[in-house]
Amino acid sequence: MVLDTTQIIVLNWFYNCYTKGESANFNGSIQHFGEVMKIRDPMTVIKSLLDMGFINVHKTKMEVTITKAGILQYESMKKKNLDK
Repeated sequence: MVLDTTQIIVLNWFYNCYTKGESANFNGSIQHFGEVMKIRDPMTVIKSLLDMGFINVHKTKMEVTITKAGILQYESMKKKNLDK
C-alpha cells in the first residue's frame, strides 16, 4: 500500500506517540492540528488512515491511537527506507 506524504507525516506522529507511551490527544481544533502538522486537509488524512485501519478512534476518551496494522505499516516503510 502506498501512502502519500501527508499520510506518512500523520502516521509518523501517531507512531512516535505510541513508542514514547504518550497519548495521541491533541489539545486544539482539527484545523490547528493541520496547521501544526503543515497539512492542508487534516480531516481527509485522518479519515483515510482510519479507513485503512491504521488508526483507531476511541470515542469515549476522545483520543486516537495507532493500530497494530498501522505500526506494522510504519515499520515496514521505515525498513524499506533503511534498505535503500
